[in-house]
Amino acid sequence: MTVAHIEEHFGPARGAELFRALHDIAVALAGVLNPRLLAGVVADKARSLLRAEAVGLFAWNEAAGTLEALYADDPHARTPLLPSEGIVGRAFQLGRAVLIDDYPHSARAISWAVESGTRSAAAVPLIVDGRTIGVLAARNNRVEANLAEQAEVLTLLAAFVAPALEAARLYDESDRQARQATEHAARLAAIVEQLPSAVLVMDARGSTVLCNEAARRLARLSPDLARPVFEQIERIQWREPISRRTLRAHETPSARILMGEVIERTVLLISAGPHGADTWVAVAGAPLHDADGRNNGGVLVYTDVTHERTLARDLSAVAVEHARLLGTLAEREARLEYLVGQLAGSLNVSTANDSQASMDALSARDREIVRMVARGMTNRQIGAELHLTAGTVANRVGRILSKLGVADRTQAAVLALARGLL
Repeated sequence: MTVAHIEEHFGPARGAELFRALHDIAVALAGVLNPRLLAGVVADKARSLLRAEAVGLFAWNEAAGTLEALYADDPHARTPLLPSEGIVGRAFQLGRAVLIDDYPHSARAISWAVESGTRSAAAVPLIVDGRTIGVLAARNNRVEANLAEQAEVLTLLAAFVAPALEAARLYDESDRQARQATEHAARLAAIVEQLPSAVLVMDARGSTVLCNEAARRLARLSPDLARPVFEQIERIQWREPISRRTLRAHETPSARILMGEVIERTVLLISAGPHGADTWVAVAGAPLHDADGRNNGGVLVYTDVTHERTLARDLSAVAVEHARLLGTLAEREARLEYLVGQLAGSLNVSTANDSQASMDALSARDREIVRMVARGMTNRQIGAELHLTAGTVANRVGRILSKLGVADRTQAAVLALARGLL
């Protein structure tokens, strides 16, 4: 609306006053992005222009489903209102100006407003792109003679202020969301930093966005934030675990997820520098997509499994050695059985039945002594075990050799082995 239109509608004097007020509001609101501060500036000008006792500016809170006062002269008016409450709620519901010239007897009257002396009131919606975002209202402690003009002035102010208020609201919401995002990112980074697994987050170019201590420790470096991770392959060499072949740049996990590939758990080798020790790592990763499905980065998770792989290798080596020892033992047992057979065959025992009969003739104590002799124990050791003197043991051994019909202790041991006495 131009100056001429304002003066033509409201008259030269009133029109000039309104135009100056709009100019003052525009100057005062320049750069103001705080909704409550903006509301206070508008309310002060509106009160002066309307010569009203109280002015309030209310914004619609979508989440709460209420109209909340960004500015109100009366403390009672700062309580959130439902769309069904008072003249403010009615103007919001209808999306047009609402006038009440006899407020105390109106169905829309609110008790505290009546008690404060309100006699008339006007409220107009704040509309942006066909959507009601709030209400601008004025209360008078007199029956307003020209309430219609008061509503027209409010409508003019509302049309001028609504876009600025919406811009301030959007800025405030964006700022709040940015703060929440920053706080959330800080909490997430703190959690990721404490994870035992290495975590690496990259942007679409492959530059590092987030890298926890485990990742820095595993890579033995602090990643260059300005360079894509897959360009740092000369410092972190990825190898295939079987062939030990060094992966080319486009074959590395970071390059693969940036090309849109999801990496299930796979095991690779890494080494830092030409003389770096190999580290076994289990790798998993996935690309990150924006709302339109475009790839805008990726996340990789590495777990050091060197200890597990080393343990598995050592257990495998132990199993191989155990199998080898079992084979060697079996060979020695077979050889021993062969030698025992040879020795038993060379003994001067008339028949197998005679030797078995001789063994049966031994007492339980004699059999015990024969077993000790076969284990290589001396007379002194046998005596200590059986609480006998070495001489007594020597005599007992002599009688046992005679009973068995063998010449010495070695032949007695072989015969005892051949007869299963051991």
